[in-house]
Amino acid sequence: MREIKEELSCLVVKYSFLKSYKIKNDSKTVIANYYIGLIKGYIKLNKQELSGYQWFAKENLPNKLAYNQNKVLADFILNRLPSSKIFTPRKISRKNPKLKNCSI
Repeated sequence: MREIKEELSCLVVKYSFLKSYKIKNDSKTVIANYYIGLIKGYIKLNKQELSGYQWFAKENLPNKLAYNQNKVLADFILNRLPSSKIFTPRKISRKNPKLKNCSI
């Protein structure tokens, strides 16, 4: 949620966990956790973080996206979660040792 605010200047008002993926990049593998959610506000890019964005209809998605994003989008389209599984965000304490590796 912090990165959404930093990169897009929007607030996450509801979210839900979608899935974890292993992303292989050169010599290392990273576990990336993906969430789906609703944002509040207008998108205003942080030009130091992102160079642009674009909306696509699901029928017109690009064939090749970076970091296996095509798989993530396919899973999202096929397995949308019911609204009962969408959560309202709450502040996470960075001091909690159980959450030290948590990134939302």
